[in-house]
Amino acid sequence: MLIEINTAGFKLTDPIKTRVEEEVHQNLKGLEPRITRIEVHLEDQNGPKQGIDMRCLMEARLAGHQPMAVEAKEADLYDAIAACASKLGRAVRHKVERLSETR
Repeated sequence: MLIEINTAGFKLTDPIKTRVEEEVHQNLKGLEPRITRIEVHLEDQNGPKQGIDMRCLMEARLAGHQPMAVEAKEADLYDAIAACASKLGRAVRHKVERLSETR
């Protein structure tokens, strides 16, 4: 499973990259063989201003299916990453369960 990380408004650092990879692997544990790629988009929407402006969008590409995306916005980047990875894990599990039921 390939994880691509894109940023807007700040530079991608090793700690951020590590955190994204850890959260994705933790929340998609056991589903990795079905996923070809995860695209992660991180954005600081307000720059130096305060508020809930850290946006994380994650898109999972399941083999043979349309991509699915989830989004989270938080005041802290790491919280946004964790929330988004959790949402993605639930969405992918739900999709895989539905696919299993139809077979």
